[in-house]
Amino acid sequence: MNNRLKLDEILENIDYINRKAQIEIESVQVELQNLISGASLAGEASTVLLSEVSSRLGQLTTRVVLVEASVKSIKSQYKPGLRQKLALQTVVKSNQQSAFTVPVSQLPENTNLLPLEVSEGNISYCWTGDNPETEFSFSLNRGEVLGFKLCLFALIKPEYAKRLKIIVDGRHLKHWINIEDKLYILNCDIPVTTTTGLTSIAIVIPSTHSPKDLGTSGDERKLGIAISEIRFGRPGSKVDNFLKRLKLKP
Repeated sequence: MNNRLKLDEILENIDYINRKAQIEIESVQVELQNLISGASLAGEASTVLLSEVSSRLGQLTTRVVLVEASVKSIKSQYKPGLRQKLALQTVVKSNQQSAFTVPVSQLPENTNLLPLEVSEGNISYCWTGDNPETEFSFSLNRGEVLGFKLCLFALIKPEYAKRLKIIVDGRHLKHWINIEDKLYILNCDIPVTTTTGLTSIAIVIPSTHSPKDLGTSGDERKLGIAISEIRFGRPGSKVDNFLKRLKLKP
């Protein structure tokens, strides 16, 4: 029964990707039509229009190719010959671990966390200090894949959202990024392990800087990232993550 539901969910995801790809194509076509109808094709304006059209078509082509590749990849995993095999498999899952959030005020004590601050929008956060690495230990159910979300109010350098590393029990995990309620959300999935005890989660950034050195304010503190909260819960599906990177899904 579980396998049947899983297969139905995957097939629904394929249909969802196809629909989103078509919407994307139609949206770009409308934008191009608006550009053409509103532009003067004389002299420099013609060059600018052609450049814009080429750029939009290039972006559209890239997205469509990626969507098609994703659909083919998913379909190839579920050919008719494999569906019967899936139906015969017995899937044993541990009890679902409840989702929970740890606000910055309740994070495990850490000498690299600076005092609590509150933004004008009433968001609580703590900056990390001069050490580029900030490590926490949590008691987690590792009998199943666990979704991890690091929610940041700010970073000393915005590009660090991509360049930082999330290291769990010494293993670097790839992460993806989205923005939600004025927070940078850095997501990754923590894998299953049979090891017992606390789980170590380290956040490592390339370097720390003071706002004064960067010319953004007179603050002389060496800062890294401003942590608002950490969330644990259901892992993100590969399809969801793919769509988020394509900006086809919020």
